[in-house]
Amino acid sequence: MGKFKIGTHNGTFHSDEVFASAIILGIFQEAEILRSRKPELLESCDIVFDVGGGKYDHHIIDKQYRENKVPYASAGLIWRDFGKQYLSQNITDLNEDETNKVLQSVDDSLFVTIDALDNGEDIFTSELKIKTISAVISDFNSSWNESTLSDEKFNDAVSLAKIVLKNQVNRVVSQIKAKTIIVDAFRNREQPELLILTTFCPWQEHLISMDKNHEVLFAIYKDVNNGYRIQVVPKKLGEFAAIKDLPKEWAGKSDEEIVKATGVADAIFCHPGRFIAGCASYSGIMKMAQMAIEAKV
Repeated sequence: MGKFKIGTHNGTFHSDEVFASAIILGIFQEAEILRSRKPELLESCDIVFDVGGGKYDHHIIDKQYRENKVPYASAGLIWRDFGKQYLSQNITDLNEDETNKVLQSVDDSLFVTIDALDNGEDIFTSELKIKTISAVISDFNSSWNESTLSDEKFNDAVSLAKIVLKNQVNRVVSQIKAKTIIVDAFRNREQPELLILTTFCPWQEHLISMDKNHEVLFAIYKDVNNGYRIQVVPKKLGEFAAIKDLPKEWAGKSDEEIVKATGVADAIFCHPGRFIAGCASYSGIMKMAQMAIEAKV
């Protein structure tokens, strides 16, 4: 049996077929990629996307749409049908429920944007110029004054896409795996205002979904490098506005200044934005937490 063969169009490439290739190559590592628009050549491929008018070519009038009305492009279509196989070969300890959550979350956080842009959907609501992953992939195309072959640039883009996809999947998996830790910490709080974690892990999404009454004001955890941290809880996921900020007297202070401001001998710093502060010891960070709870912001 020969190598698994992938078919997509040649010429200028976009992030949707690059990521579709990355998904398939994550399953069939030794797969061969054929880039062509010639039907007689594409017929030799095991799977064809973004060209040819088949199941995975979204350049048709009768497009397929997600439940949120965002049309599919080749990346989303391939992820929809091959994502589970990709996960089964690259992540070893997911149960069925976790697998489904990863599939949906990766689509929401990565492929929805890629597919929307490739279908000409305007996803920008601000005047800021946002450098999307689609734009990054587009930059791999040869410039007018470059002599590098298009296929070489395409392979470079696929290599990047494979890394981005792997990182995205691993991040989503780590968030899902953290849920048990966050649930236990939330249920076993000695003080309603503090979420104390036994180990650092992604906590905001799970906490915000559970803490409907905004009881928790701060999270406490051991820093991966040194000491302990106290961090504010945002009002909404992805936003900076906190339920309660750290004391304004701490803002931007470090070393001797933060020690003087807090009265805690081993205090390390407080960010100018008042969303995170550090201390060398657990007892010290707990003293800072009590002051933050009692402070009038």
